Amino acid sequence: PEIECKVVDPETWEEVPDGVNGEFVARGYNIMKGYYKMPDATFKTVDENGWLHSGDLLMRDERGCFVATGRLKDMIIRGGENISAREVDDDVMGWDQIVDHATIGMPDERLGERICLFAVPADPNGEELCLHDLLEYMDGKGIAKRLWPERLEVIDKIPRTATGKVQRFVLAKEIKHRMGIED
Repeated sequence: PEIECKVVDPETWEEVPDGVNGEFVARGYNIMKGYYKMPDATFKTVDENGWLHSGDLLMRDERGCFVATGRLKDMIIRGGENISAREVDDDVMGWDQIVDHATIGMPDERLGERICLFAVPADPNGEELCLHDLLEYMDGKGIAKRLWPERLEVIDKIPRTATGKVQRFVLAKEIKHRMGIED
């Protein structure tokens, strides 16, 4: 009672219908008013109406239950289109030429970001991984072209936390380095 929760479009803050991904927001007596002596951090997290923006991507199902789908920070924004890095990761799973992978948004002057896949080859001494082969695999699975990576980067090991979560910020720094972009 007295706690409000909803899923909103991260750009417009308008509530989205059931079955649509968006950012989870909440307000009520149990929600913090802000960060102690950190007005900038508070401004980025709690809006003027008291809604706490969690940064978590969720969707509400037909029963009214919230289902976690990812993190807003893991969202790739290409030309105004939101693409879930997790969704691309799920689509690539099963490609037998790799043993591990992670998707990130790589910088792009015109579109803001593009899809980049870091992958660990199944046979490091074998044939070089090829973007064309990956796209052929995704096409064969019927994956929408808007979810196809535009760059494939080979890496020895995907950086992870002690709990196994992909450290996408490390990969973001790595792609900038490989593209010759200073941080």
